[in-house]
Amino acid sequence: MALCYAGPYGHPSGRIEKLVFYTLNGQPVCRLIGKAGKPSINQMANLQAMSVTMALLKPMSEFINVSFKLEAEGTVKNPHNLATFYNKKLALTGQYPNIKVDYSKVVLSKGKLEMTKNLELSKEEGGINLSWDTSLTTQEGRYDEIMMVMVSHPDYELASSFLNASRRADGSCFIPLQSEWLINGQMETDTLAWETFLKFVVNLIFKNTKSLVF
Repeated sequence: MALCYAGPYGHPSGRIEKLVFYTLNGQPVCRLIGKAGKPSINQMANLQAMSVTMALLKPMSEFINVSFKLEAEGTVKNPHNLATFYNKKLALTGQYPNIKVDYSKVVLSKGKLEMTKNLELSKEEGGINLSWDTSLTTQEGRYDEIMMVMVSHPDYELASSFLNASRRADGSCFIPLQSEWLINGQMETDTLAWETFLKFVVNLIFKNTKSLVF
């Protein structure tokens, strides 16, 4: 897709041979259509990378629609487009046909807020307990910031969003989980079966977010 600004005869609308012109979020764009030929190795790698990225993000739509909302405003992209761009570029590892997700590099928001320190995660009856150091060392943060939590279970391709889980000042938070997620052995930290992402957000307006990854 390319931006297509108006020429001597204005901005075209509709199809001209293999080009389609239309307006997206107030901006004129153009796309090429047509039947693709046999894909190259690079194209196959790109297709697998996109497939792996989409599988990662599919159960996280509710969270992503909030965490990338402000960054998407005023652009031709939506929150899911941004999440796809960042994670396809930064959070994948391996070569085709063995491309996988590197969960330590997953990006679920962008911003400038100060990250919390001394994060701890423990399994409790009925869920997981999160705790953190509430102190601030810069002006890029406030004690009344709201914490958003994303819990992902890759084995089941499931995820749960907690958009108003706690405040930075609280220092801890209990996240209840469905019974089928609490199978014995699935919470072992060395198996990487569970991935938890914390997002601190200012005053529920969801700006300046910065990810914290276990």
